[in-house]
Amino acid sequence: MIIDYYFSAPQGRIPVTKEDLEKPFLLSPTQEHPFLTLGNYFDSLKDFVIQNGESVLSGIVAQEINRKVHVFDEVESCTINSEKHGALYHIASLEFQLDNLPFKLAITTALTEQGKKSLKGEYALLKELTDNRSPNYISKPYLLEEEVHEYGKMREEFFIMLGEWFEDYHEWHFSDQDDQSRICLWDYLKGNRLLSDEDGFSIMRQCAHTLTYYFDLESFRQIHPWHHAAGDFIVHHRNGVIDVKLITVRGYDRLLDIGEPSEENSITALLCFLLDLAVRMRLDKINGTDDVFWAPEYAVKAAVEGFFEGLTEKHYEEQITHEKITGFLDILKSFTNEELLQMYQPLLALYNEGDSNDFNIILDNLENHIIQLQNYIQKYSLKSLGEASSPNMG
Repeated sequence: MIIDYYFSAPQGRIPVTKEDLEKPFLLSPTQEHPFLTLGNYFDSLKDFVIQNGESVLSGIVAQEINRKVHVFDEVESCTINSEKHGALYHIASLEFQLDNLPFKLAITTALTEQGKKSLKGEYALLKELTDNRSPNYISKPYLLEEEVHEYGKMREEFFIMLGEWFEDYHEWHFSDQDDQSRICLWDYLKGNRLLSDEDGFSIMRQCAHTLTYYFDLESFRQIHPWHHAAGDFIVHHRNGVIDVKLITVRGYDRLLDIGEPSEENSITALLCFLLDLAVRMRLDKINGTDDVFWAPEYAVKAAVEGFFEGLTEKHYEEQITHEKITGFLDILKSFTNEELLQMYQPLLALYNEGDSNDFNIILDNLENHIIQLQNYIQKYSLKSLGEASSPNMG
């Protein structure tokens, strides 16, 4: 099999030249690796695919084309495309065709000690949350290997993960380019474009649905941390239809120490989850890296609707009764704004330990946020589930 190297770019794939391969490999946008070149990086990914990927690749492809297959025998050529370099991980894709069908997989690499520890933990969590589950909300991990390569007297250890690739899904962030603070979809295929508020509402509703679906009602474990600014959720947008996927799970544990599972503590855990969800749903950074941004009011409605959609899906899977869902909504409707503000205090302590910019914008907006949240909770009815929704709070 011939394997070629490319860079992914907004204008399309760019072939990697001999001169490129001789350049130092960047651990981060500003830090060069002490001795690795870009060629060493690409060659390590190639070795990983050749040495470890055949059985996994063939199994993945066989499920799609419904026949036994040996990828390396049947595929003449493929490409490894450098997609993105972040603080912890370096993302590439493996792309090939078989039986006139395109196949693309993600290759995630970690070199720093922090990155390797994070990738190892993330692989385990992705396996836990995707094994034996039918919803395809989270990217599936297929293989994690440690690769050791020696270069003269120097040696480097790579942690490399092969995982699911969501084709034509893109990162997104709020943008101020038209002075209206709308969401911009970073689409390298069709060009970056601003989305409507209706699209923004749909994105956030699906984010909330996904996070609620993976909230464990018995142990109170949840996906955390997550942040829109980190690009954790990606979006497919075609013909007015929005679909959202979660591509990373950095942690899965309790957010607060609520106590042992009980009926009362379950209500408290769900309440804390929803309150936290509603706030975090509103946090992004302009263009992904600039000032902290507080999302419009439709994010509140999206959080509530997505939350109850997630609980309803759990009901269909017999994880929670319909009576408990309706009972929880009744409890929510009984709280005053002052009581909700008091309930936010333990969460504020957590926010204060995190990003100070996030914390400050939360403090500046919390009282008005609670008013908006409670106003919509009072209007909300479970009968609206499944009906077409609008981001207009009205």
